[in-house]
Amino acid sequence: MNAPKLFPCLSAALALLVAPQTASAGPDAQNLAPVPGPSSGNSGASAQKAVTPTELPHEMIYTNESTNCIERYDRNGKLLWSYPAEIARDVALLPNGNILFCYNDKYDAKKNNGPSGVREVSPDKKVVFEYKTTGQVFSCERLTNGDTLIGNSSQAKVHVVDAKGNLKRDLKIRAKGGHSSMRYARACKNGDILVAEEAVRKIRRYDTDGRLIREISLPYTPFGLIELENGNILVSGRSGLLEYAPDNSLVWEFNAKNFPQLGIRWCAGIQLLPGGNVLVANAGGKVPLFEVARTPSPQIVWQTKPGVLKTSMGHGVVAVGVP
Repeated sequence: MNAPKLFPCLSAALALLVAPQTASAGPDAQNLAPVPGPSSGNSGASAQKAVTPTELPHEMIYTNESTNCIERYDRNGKLLWSYPAEIARDVALLPNGNILFCYNDKYDAKKNNGPSGVREVSPDKKVVFEYKTTGQVFSCERLTNGDTLIGNSSQAKVHVVDAKGNLKRDLKIRAKGGHSSMRYARACKNGDILVAEEAVRKIRRYDTDGRLIREISLPYTPFGLIELENGNILVSGRSGLLEYAPDNSLVWEFNAKNFPQLGIRWCAGIQLLPGGNVLVANAGGKVPLFEVARTPSPQIVWQTKPGVLKTSMGHGVVAVGVP
């Protein structure tokens, strides 16, 4: 498959200022497991050692909506790689080195029929996988069997697409379709699917037959979510981060109001790091990226220097090289 015609992407120089501060399984469950990611610790994970002010703790992949590009930076903040992607709000680095992301061409938040989809691109910028659809697509995830999970908010559906780009099935969620129907959708280890249903402020879990088997009511609108090794669910959203136990009790919280220096607008994409810390994309906020320790009293381990990352918005982030 040939890559689309590329347009120049604006380079964003990224420098970092470190600010250390003291269910039921369905018949296809095995095939629907997500590609393995970082393992989680308990809620009382300790903060990682701070890095020097001139370094990122990892190479980073970031969905920069100011440039409409997926961008990769080295630890010194140098732009290494970019690829055009309009309104890309989810991104993943695959084990083969390719980058998977969703996109929304000719984006208009008030319209639900624009061209959209998910694309996998190699380091030499060749498109090796693509699924095209219509409506606002805000999430994507590669599964261990090669299928791809795609969250289509406009259609209120989670598409399951095979490695050749063919639609295998749809999971219809409870929320009404539209711009605010859903944000991230993620597969659980047993094949169930978790969906952050934004407008109704709920995390819903569906089995492989589409039956609703769990529902968590939230105090604010959600964006990202991760199923932890201990069965808890970590959620990002409008006002911070929340962690829920299997009985839906809240066991940990990062409240944006307690960290005014970050200028949090929306905690969007999240990644669990070794030791239990969380990498957070602050979409449209003062500090675009930061890392928080999941300690009983949350601590900011590092943060990007305000005004240095030339972006007004970015929802997806990946730390490269994290096991």
